[in-house]
Amino acid sequence: MTENYPPYQYLENGRLKGPAVRIVREIMRRLHSTAEIQLMPWGRAFRTLKRERAYVLFSVTRTPQREKQFKWVGPLVSFNMSFYKKKGSPIILKKIEDAKRYIVGVGNKSPAHFFLMRHKFPMIVVDYIDRQFSLPRMLQADRIDLWLTGDPTVEHMARMAGVDPSQIEQAMVVMPQELYIAFSRVTSDKVIKRWQEVLNQIKFDGTYTRFMEELQPVRP
Repeated sequence: MTENYPPYQYLENGRLKGPAVRIVREIMRRLHSTAEIQLMPWGRAFRTLKRERAYVLFSVTRTPQREKQFKWVGPLVSFNMSFYKKKGSPIILKKIEDAKRYIVGVGNKSPAHFFLMRHKFPMIVVDYIDRQFSLPRMLQADRIDLWLTGDPTVEHMARMAGVDPSQIEQAMVVMPQELYIAFSRVTSDKVIKRWQEVLNQIKFDGTYTRFMEELQPVRP
């Protein structure tokens, strides 16, 4: 299972695309797997992974809260989570505490959401499925002061929301993030070990770099 999370995995003209999709498909090809990848809303996919046997979900941020819920292969992707502001905004952040003076927009039950809750931030939480469309628009309309999200997704989410990405600028890097392939807890350790070995092979032989170099802006 996967969700629509450009630029890593997304649906275009009825086809799943993105480097995360290509990497997972390459792992499956090398393991001679005939399984199919299904695009699902995040909430449904996440619930399925926790409740059902023999399911796999990508790409998932590995957090302390999720660590014991699943088994993990990765990382698939590494990036930074940052605060973003509307271009021209006078907001200046020198430390995380500075951002508590502002209203932050975030996707429901995302790692960024949990981060804000832990640090007791004032925030506006939007449905996780719709975050890629509503949050850039809310920032431009001054309904939120800051947007907390992963750096590589900003341009794509803005374009899909009909917002010019050049009108959004980074205010401060918060912390590094890593996306993984998550497996249901009943998955055997032998399967996890084999998937990890093949992912490592893909990184070693240059296939991973080639896939990541193919990142392209996702047009609405």
